[in-house]
Amino acid sequence: RGAALVATRLGCDIARRTIKMKGATRYMASALLAGYAWLAIAALIWIFASPLQGGNLAEHSYDLMLHTVFVGFVFSMIFAHAPVIVPAVLGVKLPFRTSFYVPLVLLHFGMVLRLIGAAGDNTHLWRCGGVLNELAIVLYLALAAASAVRARGKSTLFSS
Repeated sequence: RGAALVATRLGCDIARRTIKMKGATRYMASALLAGYAWLAIAALIWIFASPLQGGNLAEHSYDLMLHTVFVGFVFSMIFAHAPVIVPAVLGVKLPFRTSFYVPLVLLHFGMVLRLIGAAGDNTHLWRCGGVLNELAIVLYLALAAASAVRARGKSTLFSS
């Protein structure tokens, strides 16, 4: 089902076209497409690396499935949608900054390390990936808060 969901989403998602744009639109498309990739990886792990099949990856398959869905996919979606959702829900401007790419890259690099570590039974890489995931989430929150505060400061400076 997960693989079919990814295929359907990719088939009709505008992110495939907006990835060619600039600024916040490209950032959001990048985060969406990366999130779909992690959902597809979770589906592949579910299909090909079940604990019943044995091997290093199978030993860690439950952990990997959870983290590829709830960290790789979900947090990528949160990063993608925050520039639109935060202003709508909280009434706070959240201007896009290119620095938002840093936590996005850290999140996905951490997931890759986690996957490689699990596949190679390398606890050190697996843990490093987890730490990078945590760092990415905290960094994104800090950057988003700083962007919102900066935007708020500018709006009060120039208001009459």
